[in-house]
Amino acid sequence: MSDATDRAPSGGEAHPPKFPRDGVEFNRIINLTDAVAAIALTILVLTLDVPTTTGDAATADMGEILDGLWPSVFAFLLSFAIIASSWYKHHRFVARLGGLDGAMVVWNFVWLLALVLVPFASDLIGTYGANPSGVALYAAMMGALYLIGLAGYQVARFRGLLTEELTAAQRRARLYDDAVPAACFLGSIPATLVTGSTSVGYYLWIAIWPLSSVTGHHRGRVDAAAALGT
Repeated sequence: MSDATDRAPSGGEAHPPKFPRDGVEFNRIINLTDAVAAIALTILVLTLDVPTTTGDAATADMGEILDGLWPSVFAFLLSFAIIASSWYKHHRFVARLGGLDGAMVVWNFVWLLALVLVPFASDLIGTYGANPSGVALYAAMMGALYLIGLAGYQVARFRGLLTEELTAAQRRARLYDDAVPAACFLGSIPATLVTGSTSVGYYLWIAIWPLSSVTGHHRGRVDAAAALGT
């Protein structure tokens, strides 16, 4: 291959996993993680409150009622997509691990801590979505979730828990791809607070998906080139 490969950075050591991949304890930890992610997805719906009307419910204007519900629906859909995509990235990451050790278990619980806060953040942005400070707080919480996710790969690489060898080009491509959500969320904080416009933040969040499509395509091309040894 054209780039050097390694599983751990210079100075890092390979540590035998305390919980090997084919062991019961490894499966218990991952099953717990999947269950927590599923619960976080499920309780998101609790952030959607059925609107009430002071008039006669039989003659209420449903269009007006649902229009008032839109900020909560948007927050729900966005947060659902974030939890789902975060779980999928975690799933792909775990597939590359030969096992877990104490450091990785701690990282996993820190990641879960950030994940279970998403329903709270969703309720927050659904209520205060027109407030720049509310938008900035939501962005900070989501940015933290993705930054923690990025740190997991570095911990696993330093601890020698990865089962695959990547070229330097592959590592860069994966870093760019995984860093897009964190960059968009964290970048939206000063953009929203400086301009005082919540729309700026929302546009940057929505940009995550087209940008991720571009970086994901680049990542695939780099992986294909590495597989061919070019």
